[in-house]
Amino acid sequence: MPTSADPAAPGPPPPSPPLASMPEVRAGHPRVIATPERLAALRAQRAGDAVLDALLRNVEARARACLDQPTLQREQVGRRLLRVSREALERITACALAFHTTGDGRFARRAEEELLAVAGFTDWNPTHFLDTAEMAAAVGLGYDWLFDTLSDDTRVALRGALQTKALRQRTASRHGWHWQLATHNWNPVGFGGLTLAALAIAEDDPAALAELLAAVREHNPRALQAMAPDGVHPEGPAYWSYGTTYQCLLLDALRTALGTDLGLAQEPGFLASGGFMAHARGPTGRSFNFSDSRERVSFTPAFLWVAEEANAPGWLAAWRAGGWEEATAADGRFRVFTPLWWLRLDPTALGEDAPRSWSGGGPNPVAFFRERWSDPGAMYLAIKGGRGSVSHGHLDAGSFVLDADGVRWAMDPGKVDYESIESQGIDLWDRAQGSDRWRVYHHRNEAHNTLTIGGALHRVDGFAPLIAVEPLAPPGENLPGVAALDLAAPLGASVATATRRFVFDPGPDRGVTVTDELTGLAPAAREEPVAWTLMTEAAVEVDGDSATLRRDGKMLRVEMTSSRAGRWHAEPAAPPAGLLGPPLPGVTRLRWTTSAAPDGTLRLEATLRPLDPLR
Repeated sequence: MPTSADPAAPGPPPPSPPLASMPEVRAGHPRVIATPERLAALRAQRAGDAVLDALLRNVEARARACLDQPTLQREQVGRRLLRVSREALERITACALAFHTTGDGRFARRAEEELLAVAGFTDWNPTHFLDTAEMAAAVGLGYDWLFDTLSDDTRVALRGALQTKALRQRTASRHGWHWQLATHNWNPVGFGGLTLAALAIAEDDPAALAELLAAVREHNPRALQAMAPDGVHPEGPAYWSYGTTYQCLLLDALRTALGTDLGLAQEPGFLASGGFMAHARGPTGRSFNFSDSRERVSFTPAFLWVAEEANAPGWLAAWRAGGWEEATAADGRFRVFTPLWWLRLDPTALGEDAPRSWSGGGPNPVAFFRERWSDPGAMYLAIKGGRGSVSHGHLDAGSFVLDADGVRWAMDPGKVDYESIESQGIDLWDRAQGSDRWRVYHHRNEAHNTLTIGGALHRVDGFAPLIAVEPLAPPGENLPGVAALDLAAPLGASVATATRRFVFDPGPDRGVTVTDELTGLAPAAREEPVAWTLMTEAAVEVDGDSATLRRDGKMLRVEMTSSRAGRWHAEPAAPPAGLLGPPLPGVTRLRWTTSAAPDGTLRLEATLRPLDPLR
């Protein structure tokens, strides 16, 4: 997905120290991920493995669709060429793998046409380096996987394009060097795409490979360590999917071509992030889409790679329960890697279900609770702390989502289309307190399920830690799980203390209680409204201190107990005048507003209880 990097560093980083011992590059082609051994295994095993056969048929269907499409053109939208780069990766790899699994020469010829078309572009848009990196991945893999079928002239053209339009761009300007020091998704995407390219042409440019590997070993851990200590991806599930898929491509390419991953897979937090992703997907199939994430995170082969590497097959329970249908029907540019990494997996190793609760710290701490796995009607709560100033962050400290009875009752607004905002001259990527990013409605605290005092923005650098977590007891005991956050720093000078406590009760009284306790509200803030917000797609009916939500024949009641009198407001979720972004169609913003006592204290206790008559 399109994104933007942090502001560029003032100058290039110094050259990385060379590796103590340069690994030997595997001779011949293909050597990057789709090795001859793996290709032979795909052909041999598909007849006896229905899932593998379905995965390959999905790739082959995409390759057949390519045969009738015109070759790609250099069509840039705003400052991005990313759509074209991603389409190139999808077309070239699908055709290349389909050639190896079917022997149909049409696929190899079609891939060669696409390779020559993109190699002939004036550039691969290095000013937005994700575009360059993904195009380098496309051309590098096409060159390697189809090496024996390409003409000599084509090989020369592709090598030249990889060298001049990708590998040399890494050190040519600030656009090529700043992402190498990043801790977010640009780092694995940049290093992943360039490494695929450098390994493909290693015998023709060994110096470029050696320099790149030195930089990979020095700087790639920055992105992996951002998930330490527990595996929480601070940019949210969708950016885990993007960045971690490229991280797995990088690691697998190093292992297949060099026999080593330079120790990168063992960086703290990286493999544990598979647990984060397993829990971030709710029983409705919608993720906890905090920050600039989408609710629907499509299947990515990185799930397979990380679960197998961590020996944690339980993380795949949701996909396995669905008969792998999401994997076999997946679209997009990463589908070709699923059958290749399916070979790494023991499909009979079901393992135990993951625990019903999980929490992790780091820049954006989270906690998850669910009644059961493999039950789309299970109750599920996901909460977060953190700060808004992280990459792709929102002012969402204290926010949560809630699923029950197959309905997402409390939702997160997610991301806006970047180009639609940037085209208005807005800088989305400055995360300072007064920046334009916080003029976007979707990014602000009043559009999230948290507290707002006097309509003020949260402090973007105010960090909300998890201060207590009590995991759920084993199934059958029906004891509640508990998590608490300290929201004082995001709420800023308005309060002395602010705690938000969640109790997840899977017992007979099934529900979630959210308790907010504020003290020391400043005199100026005591007369200002304190707003408790719930964003929902349900129809809302207010009755005194309670609100009833209805959706898809199901009901949920929200009952508020407040130390001060207050009232409910139900209004369409849309930006008021002066703010940016589209309205949220079909979404209601339910707010309880009140004010603090004269002594500056306030206590709110909201109970959210599903009322489905079938349960």
